[in-house]
Amino acid sequence: MKAVFNFTMVEMDNLSEYLDNRAFRYGDGLFETIIVQNKRIPFLKDHYERLLNGMQILQMNVPADFSRDYLQREIMQLCKLVGLSDDARLRLQVWRKPGGLYTPESNDIDFLLTAFPFTRPRVSIKNRLIFYEDIRLHHSILSPYKTSSALPYVMAGIARKSAGVDDVILMDVYGHIAECVASNIFWIKENVLYTPSLESGCIAGIIRKTILREAVLMFSEVKEDLFHKEALFTADTIFTCNVAGIQLVKEINGVSFRTDTPLTDWFVGLLSGNQ
Repeated sequence: MKAVFNFTMVEMDNLSEYLDNRAFRYGDGLFETIIVQNKRIPFLKDHYERLLNGMQILQMNVPADFSRDYLQREIMQLCKLVGLSDDARLRLQVWRKPGGLYTPESNDIDFLLTAFPFTRPRVSIKNRLIFYEDIRLHHSILSPYKTSSALPYVMAGIARKSAGVDDVILMDVYGHIAECVASNIFWIKENVLYTPSLESGCIAGIIRKTILREAVLMFSEVKEDLFHKEALFTADTIFTCNVAGIQLVKEINGVSFRTDTPLTDWFVGLLSGNQ
């Protein structure tokens, strides 16, 4: 059978990698971004738990041999083969096997692990942020996970690029602060640490989880709740975080914030996974 692909008439058999891939057709998949630094995988336990929880929500079957130990061995072996043994950024994609339309014929999975060069996570500065109003996030049983259905973040990324800013802040349907394009957001006021709860529709980030786990030792109180954007403008310090690092925010919608903080050493320790 024939099909039209990029202005060219082709055989459909040549498009099987697209037509049969449920992540491509329906966004029926998950992914994790995993880092190797100094020949270690510092957050593998948290990545593995989040992935398995997401697969359970999606009712995907976990292969018997798909253990954390297996994943660790394959990551290190792949990094060695591609010459990235010291530091690397890996993408683990999981999707349901071909078959069916919206309703799948099988809950078994395919997966792909790829490795790329990577600079170790660092503490840096984001100079300008704005709020993104066009698309709002919804909280659901799927929203904490990194699914293949990522159009809100794609559109937010396009808006960031168009506005010429370092990042944009997404909100939920009720106007609560949620997260940035590819990072969670925190702020500090009078030694109290604040961050949006998962009910905002934000991703359950790995560094977010690490910060919340360790923050009780650093702050007088930790508040994980729903906040409107006005809460940010009274903050002393604002930062975003992901596996690429922690980014101190200098300005949001023209309002300036402090980027000099005594927490830098603590941030570095968090990113190394040595806490």
